[in-house]
Amino acid sequence: MKTITAQRRSTAPLHRILARLESREIWEHATAEATVTGSVAEGLQVRTSAPLPADEVPDSARRFLPDTARIEQDFSLPATAADASSARAQQSTEVPGVPVAVSAVIDFAAADPADISGSGTEISVVAEVTSSIPLFGSAVEAAIVPTVERLLGERLEEIADL
Repeated sequence: MKTITAQRRSTAPLHRILARLESREIWEHATAEATVTGSVAEGLQVRTSAPLPADEVPDSARRFLPDTARIEQDFSLPATAADASSARAQQSTEVPGVPVAVSAVIDFAAADPADISGSGTEISVVAEVTSSIPLFGSAVEAAIVPTVERLLGERLEEIADL
């Protein structure tokens, strides 16, 4: 297992960052399809699916990919009050048929809990990359880490950049 951490700070207040997650447009980028159900207030679930271009995958893992590989993500945020000073979401990512998975915990926190409407938001992610490929799992995990880091960084920028 390989662990990746990433952090971003947004000038937007926490409630605006979380409301942005309800928008299908934030999840549909490139050729992704997204299904958004619920809301921040009642609990939010998002499922995305997109083709996985072979050039996005390290050579060491490419041989395990089916020709029609898709990357699927499930995101969940428990019900969160509008005046909350923090929230925690879970995200899992997989390519069906490929023995590699990424699970992430995403923490959102008002930069100043005493000023939740104007202090900005700290966003931090801890992601774990795991592979169940016998003998080669750790090598595949290590090869995939740079791609996961890049994709996490891009997603954090999309969320943080209001």
